[in-house]
Amino acid sequence: MLNLFGVNVATVTDSEKRNKIQEILTQNNIKYSVKAEYINQKNAFDSAIIGNRENGTKLKYMFYVNKKDADMAVHLINSVE
Repeated sequence: MLNLFGVNVATVTDSEKRNKIQEILTQNNIKYSVKAEYINQKNAFDSAIIGNRENGTKLKYMFYVNKKDADMAVHLINSVE
């Protein structure tokens, strides 16, 4: 995938953190893109009962910004956390 926004400034798995980051970047007029990926946690040893195959799928959200906005975006994101 070609990413026009070149710098990854944050990666989170929590949807609340994702919303806060989106809000702070939007408020400061920093254009961004978000890529979501599934994190598959399928390990046979995680389940105590063989028949229990609960889906442990989580999403990982990666935020990308333009290189010129990267330092400001990182600063703003760190101030929120």
